[in-house]
Amino acid sequence: MASAVAAAAARLGAASRVHSSSNVTARCPNVPAGVRAALRTSLAVRAYRVDEASAAPPAADAPPAEEATFTAPAQPAVKAPTIDAKGFLAADKQAEPVPAEVARQIFEAGTSVGCFQLVNHGVSLDPIKRMNAAQRAFFALPLEEKLKVKRTLDNPNGFFNDEYTKQILDLKEGFDFVHEAQGGSSSILAAPNQWPASQPEFRRVMEAYLAEMSRVSFRLLEAFSIGMGLPPTTLHHLFADDHTSFMRLNYYPATSPLKPGMALNHHTGKPTAACRGQWNNVTPEPDALTINVGDQCQVLTNDVFTAPVHRVLSPKNGQARYSAPFFFNPRPDAVIEPLKEFICEERPAVYNPIPWAAFRQQRYAGDLADQGREIQIYHYKR
Repeated sequence: MASAVAAAAARLGAASRVHSSSNVTARCPNVPAGVRAALRTSLAVRAYRVDEASAAPPAADAPPAEEATFTAPAQPAVKAPTIDAKGFLAADKQAEPVPAEVARQIFEAGTSVGCFQLVNHGVSLDPIKRMNAAQRAFFALPLEEKLKVKRTLDNPNGFFNDEYTKQILDLKEGFDFVHEAQGGSSSILAAPNQWPASQPEFRRVMEAYLAEMSRVSFRLLEAFSIGMGLPPTTLHHLFADDHTSFMRLNYYPATSPLKPGMALNHHTGKPTAACRGQWNNVTPEPDALTINVGDQCQVLTNDVFTAPVHRVLSPKNGQARYSAPFFFNPRPDAVIEPLKEFICEERPAVYNPIPWAAFRQQRYAGDLADQGREIQIYHYKR
């Protein structure tokens, strides 16, 4: 459920009226108290956008008519919350309960801005440092070496320098690899990783890092669930044993200040009408884990959690930029739909069920090429 760490570890939004406390309490008697409070306020219009550098959105940033479900007014600057995790993500604390105060703060961040940073998290910095070094070494290889493991229409894993976001070419290079204990009938989700033969250490480092991020993400699932007032393993069945998570290594080359374009165009599962607000910078805290609420989490919580629109600007200071998000994705046979705890008479289900394997396969087709309509969760709105 939390989907980006260090820029790594798993990623809800239409406008409506805000229900009164008495109505929600009376008509949703079985909803956990923390969720009930969020139901009272989460329907207010949000216009938060997470950014990594200052910039005003371009005038032509208005979404297509099918995406524009509301008009978001200008908002004050928003800061991604920084949460002291009290070391609960440490490997030797795996069996200990998630601190209640940490779970509460994660819930508040997820229902407000949709992203947060965890400090004092307990995750060892050694695999992160090794991953960063191996990532830089790979992107420093000659292009012809990287192209030997280029991804294809049939295999989404490997190197790429031709990805589209919102059907606009991104100014970056990347490398994707997946959690390989995957099955299911989807050929895309079952495709093998492609590793550069000349870089055996690269594979060892990345597989170890992905395994650690998987462990961390299951602990984050517990924190999200506890924050909602639910049992800690409520969501585990959607991910256990065969999750389809993947790592993405990003390299954003330094570009000329006069060269137009986005390193990564704005995106999320949320209708991009939210982009009519303003961009907000996210300044990384030293050694923090940055967590974005994902669009499937938005569906599961029936628009209570919010997936923030975010983008990456092309570096203009002569320095390249790197990031390594981990996308904590469901099992291939998972069907994502609002949890019963988030549905009541006053708050009916907002989404139709989403078959995860089909959704992911169609999303990949939109990333790889300018082909048809890029699938988003709002296409499943009731």
